Amino acid sequence: MALDWGSIIGAGISYLGAKKQSDAATAAAQQQTEALTEAARPRSVYDPLGAAIYDPTTDTYQMQGSPQLQALQQGLFYDAMQQRANVEPYMSQAGFESEVARRSREEEN
Repeated sequence: MALDWGSIIGAGISYLGAKKQSDAATAAAQQQTEALTEAARPRSVYDPLGAAIYDPTTDTYQMQGSPQLQALQQGLFYDAMQQRANVEPYMSQAGFESEVARRSREEEN
C-alpha cells in the first residue's frame, strides 16, 4: 500500500491547520487569564460617604470616612455621652452601677 503525494500533502495541511487552531485557542486562553487576573486585582473605592483605599504594599484597605460622615459620627457619640451623663446619677441612686463607672472606680483604686 503506497501513499501518494496528495494524501501526504493533505495530511500535512490538516496538521498545520490543527496546529494553528490549537495555537489560537492557547492564545485566547492566555488573554482570558490575564484579563481575569486584572479584573480580580483589588481596587480602591471612593464614595460620597468615604473611601476604601487599597495599599498593595501591605495588602490591606484603609477606611476613611468623609468629613461629613465623621462630623455626624462625632455628634452622635457626643449625644450618647451626654445622655449617659444625665442617666448615671439616677442609676447610682437606684443601686445600679454601669460598666463604665465600675471600670473608672477600679482604675482609681
